[in-house]
Amino acid sequence: MLKRIVSAALALLFCFSVSGITNKVSAEKKEQFAAASVGDTSSNTETGYISYRQGIASDHYATENLIMDSPVETTGNVAEDGVQLTENGQYIVYSAYVSEDGWYQPSVYYQAIEDQGNSIEIAFQIDGEYPYSQLSSVLLNRAWVNAYEEFASDKKGNQYSPEQKETFIWQTSSFRDVNGFINDMLLVWLTKGEHKIKLILNSEKVKVGSVALESPEVIITDEEYRNLINSSGYKQYSGNEIVIEGENADLKSSRFLAPLANRNSAIVKPSDPYKKVINYIGGSNWKSVGDTLTWNFDVIEDGLYNIGFCFHQTYLQESVSYRTVRIDGKIPYESAKSVEFKYDDKWKITSLGDKNGAIPVYLTAGTHEISMTVTLGALSDFSEELKALVSEIGTLYRQIVMITGDSPDSNRDYDLFNSLPDLGERLTYVYDKLEELAVQSEEIAGSKGGSTAQLLRKMSLTVSQMLKEKYKAQNKLSSYNDNYASLASWLYEMQNMALDLDCIILSSPEKNYKRGSTSLFSSLKYSLERLVSSFADEYDVYENDSQTKSITIWSNWGMDQINALSALISSDFTPKTGIEVNLRITNATLIQANLSGNGPDLEVMLARTDPINYAMRGAVCDLSKFDGFSEVASRFSSQALTPYKYKDGVYGLPDTEIYSMLFIRTDIF
Repeated sequence: MLKRIVSAALALLFCFSVSGITNKVSAEKKEQFAAASVGDTSSNTETGYISYRQGIASDHYATENLIMDSPVETTGNVAEDGVQLTENGQYIVYSAYVSEDGWYQPSVYYQAIEDQGNSIEIAFQIDGEYPYSQLSSVLLNRAWVNAYEEFASDKKGNQYSPEQKETFIWQTSSFRDVNGFINDMLLVWLTKGEHKIKLILNSEKVKVGSVALESPEVIITDEEYRNLINSSGYKQYSGNEIVIEGENADLKSSRFLAPLANRNSAIVKPSDPYKKVINYIGGSNWKSVGDTLTWNFDVIEDGLYNIGFCFHQTYLQESVSYRTVRIDGKIPYESAKSVEFKYDDKWKITSLGDKNGAIPVYLTAGTHEISMTVTLGALSDFSEELKALVSEIGTLYRQIVMITGDSPDSNRDYDLFNSLPDLGERLTYVYDKLEELAVQSEEIAGSKGGSTAQLLRKMSLTVSQMLKEKYKAQNKLSSYNDNYASLASWLYEMQNMALDLDCIILSSPEKNYKRGSTSLFSSLKYSLERLVSSFADEYDVYENDSQTKSITIWSNWGMDQINALSALISSDFTPKTGIEVNLRITNATLIQANLSGNGPDLEVMLARTDPINYAMRGAVCDLSKFDGFSEVASRFSSQALTPYKYKDGVYGLPDTEIYSMLFIRTDIF
């Protein structure tokens, strides 16, 4: 009996001592873990931007602007209007005399040079060093426009997205964090005296006109802006709405930001229940940090204008898509830095302003520019902290696996908390941080128990169980790894800020928006017409009505793929060759077609074995007998045609080539 009492007492004492660990971490250790993980997107051997800012006590913003257009050294090609950097590693060095200590905002005046069409990547050094890790990779946007002024249509009258072509204009760009974890433009601290500024090309080609070190842009608060316009005596605009159609964007930072068509709502203008009409822009392609759309517009009188956005956001459930709005290159007030577009399955209007309502913007008569840039907004700090925490969770996992292996023995005590002396404190820090971020995610989403919070708390539960039963911690390793993978995946997904934009509206502050709404009768009428069109339209036929030479293509693809193929044919193949194409959706075989005497000239998306099967029966032509075959065959890898050869002929071409890629873990190797 005495032994049982003693055993029970010891067990109770052990439970209290274990549970206490989850709530007891020394302040010194906790600060150490936080310093190692928060504020840097780089490894521990490099300085991140936040640590760099925190390491300099002064908040003084420089008041001077320095523009450097005469390099003292370069490995590029010097031209009359700048220096061309055409090979990776080429650089330009400028000399700058700074007359005061302070924070400066670097920027570059540049012109893209035709290359692969990706964003230009440069690096920025001061006195031979990177002040912080983010400056080792800075992206400069290119500029793209529609290849044609008018939206082209296919044979059924359905408009399709225009091809984008690059325009090589001069642009000025300040530096931003490529990951979006820093919501402001990057600054550098310079002391009074002479400095060497070095610009290095990492990828693509660019002509650099000048580099500037300017007084940082100061964005006034919403309240300050309200007081400014109230005290200025500006009159309010009282005329009709000015509508800027989203699909008519003048400049895009990516070739993938092409205008799109939506037939699901009568609100989106223009709309047609029977045909696809280009009427909005954005979608899943407008999601990466830094992606920018720009519109030019005219106002006929000075005044205060409310600015509204007709949008549709179904990409981020329980979350928000953010955009930075600039007018004539400037952010008018604080809220415009992170405009919220909340989840909704309907097209909605949101105004430029804050939680208290719209804040009108003063515009003078004439031409203006408005741009919208993808940003992480309120999620930037959250994402930065989560990224650092995920990195710590991954580091802990690797250290544990070094002891237990991938499949630990559940009956063995690995003595993990003695083998890794600080494991308890590090796991406790992870647990506390997970709970803290779960609360933050709920505050951002505006609701309790969202999917992000659940994911974070699921991970914290696993960590808590490892702390409570230390001698069985290895049994939770599989769950730990699964939750770690889910968090890492979500960290990537939450940075995709997709958004659909119908239009931007400039309106009188005294009036409600007319655009972005429709009557119940109009909505019902449109829905009924859409229903009728779904029965009347011939989805399987894309016929040519002209008498010009044409070919017929069969395919068993779905409608989305066929629409894309039809758009490519209409926009590229037919204009270049003069050959019209009749595109039909069918699942009939070529044998059946030949027997009926009604076969196509070409069929796409066949099984790999079909060309030889048909060739053996004399049902298809030998492509190698056609003029130009050698040139077409050279577009493919040398062995790609082998499955389609029979005797001395070639009876098919691949429509897809798959290449394997090798990825290396840089944190290990």
